[in-house]
Amino acid sequence: MKRIVIMTLLIALAHPGFTQDYIDLANINYSISPSIGDSNAMTEKKGVHFQVPIVLKNKDVIVTGFGGAVTNIHNSYKGVSYHQNLHHLMVLLGYKKQINEKLSLLALTLNQINADPKSVSLKNYQPGFYTLFTIAKSNTLKYKLGALYKYEFSGPFIIPLFGVDWQVNDKLQIFGTLPITANVIYKPGEKLGYGLSFKGSIATYALESGGTDTYLQENNNEIHALLDYYVAENIVLQAKVGYQTDNKYSRYSPDDKVDANMGPVVLGDERIPISRIYGDGLAYKLSFIYRFSLNQD
Repeated sequence: MKRIVIMTLLIALAHPGFTQDYIDLANINYSISPSIGDSNAMTEKKGVHFQVPIVLKNKDVIVTGFGGAVTNIHNSYKGVSYHQNLHHLMVLLGYKKQINEKLSLLALTLNQINADPKSVSLKNYQPGFYTLFTIAKSNTLKYKLGALYKYEFSGPFIIPLFGVDWQVNDKLQIFGTLPITANVIYKPGEKLGYGLSFKGSIATYALESGGTDTYLQENNNEIHALLDYYVAENIVLQAKVGYQTDNKYSRYSPDDKVDANMGPVVLGDERIPISRIYGDGLAYKLSFIYRFSLNQD
């Protein structure tokens, strides 16, 4: 059991949303936004994600994981109907190195394909790299510093990362890696946990329609209230109810690119979208999770 705890503690750093005392090894989820902005567009997403660690004799860890998602966009505005199906495939591979007692480094390669069903191929492969230093100030407080780079169809995407894992007390946790995620979770007992979560994301998808290549850029910021219910010791049913703000699905010509996308700052963006769905709206998400607690004996 000690070996399993060490293994899961190290792999927990592989994802910005993992806390210091548990890791979600498997996550099957469904989310829906029934009405976005004035266009009343609806989006649905179904996803599955897994994390698999390989522990070496020196206690370093080879990090592996894979997952996928399907997004459906439905829109009917002023008598014109629009439907778009988007596929996401991801394989990650990396290495976690414990440099000393208080400092560790995680380096990941992010290998993904984002495209409509007609365009899912290696031609639309998007590489990415994720590095994160973790500094342990105490058993209950860790700071994180790193960077994320992804190749997007709109151009290079690169952002600095700043994170914290803070176990305030035995019930309250504050954790996240900005500007991607932030979470405040309160767990009063063994069966229930509740709190607030934020997630920001940018992704681009290759599209092909009528022999014409374009790409779709998704910008999304979500704020949720969440509830975790522990069906069993390691099985969690998670429900989220929240709001999407500044949500955009913008379609561009493949030649329309930016110099660099740095999250809230975009350099050299003179693009004019072919079409766009945008606005705010309610968002709901249900997840079925296999969760391993690092506090198990």
